[in-house]
Amino acid sequence: MNLTLKEARAKLGAKQEELGKVFAEATVTTDSGQKGYDFSLVTCLGDQVKGSGAVADHVKAANAELEALAVHAETLEAAEKAAAQYADREKSRNRPRFAGGDGSKGGQSYVGAKSLGDLVSGEKAY
Repeated sequence: MNLTLKEARAKLGAKQEELGKVFAEATVTTDSGQKGYDFSLVTCLGDQVKGSGAVADHVKAANAELEALAVHAETLEAAEKAAAQYADREKSRNRPRFAGGDGSKGGQSYVGAKSLGDLVSGEKAY
C-alpha cells in the first residue's frame, strides 16, 4: 500500500461506513430473539452484488481490506511516533550543557547544593 496516514484513515473510515450499511440492512431478529444477519436483504451494494452468497463474499473481502488498511495505518502511526521521539531526543541532546559536578564543562562543580543527609548531619541539634 502506498497511502499516507491521512489517506489510510480516510479510506478506512469510508470502508467501515460502507460495511456498517451492509450490516444495518442485513440485521434481523431470529426466532429466539437474538440478533442475526440475512445477507439476502442487502440492497445497498447495487445490482452487481445480489444474493446472500455474493454479499457474504463482498463482506469477507471488505473486512480483509479493512484489516490491511488498519495494519498499514498502525504502521504509519508507529513510524510517526518514532519520528517524534527521535526529535525529542535530538532536542535534549543538543541542549546546552552547564558547568556541572562532573567537572567536564567549566571545571567547577556546584558546591552550594547538599544532600538531605548532609544537611541533617551538619545540624547542631543532631
